[in-house]
Amino acid sequence: MRFIDPDGRSADDVIVGKEDQAFVLENFHARTSARFTFDDNNRLIRDDSVEQSSDAFSDKIDQAIGAEGEIIIKQEQFVTKTFKDGTSLDVSIDLENGRGKISEGVKLVNGEQVGVATIELTGNPNPNVMDAEGNSLNQTSADILLHEFVGHAPSNHQF
Repeated sequence: MRFIDPDGRSADDVIVGKEDQAFVLENFHARTSARFTFDDNNRLIRDDSVEQSSDAFSDKIDQAIGAEGEIIIKQEQFVTKTFKDGTSLDVSIDLENGRGKISEGVKLVNGEQVGVATIELTGNPNPNVMDAEGNSLNQTSADILLHEFVGHAPSNHQF
């Protein structure tokens, strides 16, 4: 009993703070056929009360929910960059990271190292991504969230 996490979360959850949940759901639902929701512990779960079909993005989100490691999603405008000399500076995610970024690391859970991926994005569209002919792909915040979530978060997880 002493190893039960008091907030009900495990090290293999997708965690989103209450303040960012509507943003995450709006963006996931814009690009997936499945419907997701959050439980009382801020864990992303599939909403089984809605009849759903499957698609590639929905399946990847389902895999992330069940994968080892933890994924944290936050809507942020700035991140703090720390330099070798110990100084730090707040930088715009829009300017530095194309509207979204992921940080990967580990944390100790019950004496074991567990992968943690933190996705931070502004929610702003990115008109600067071009196709092969130089035309803007006009990435929406949904495109950017799924790019970070499906494209990058799995590298730190087992799925």
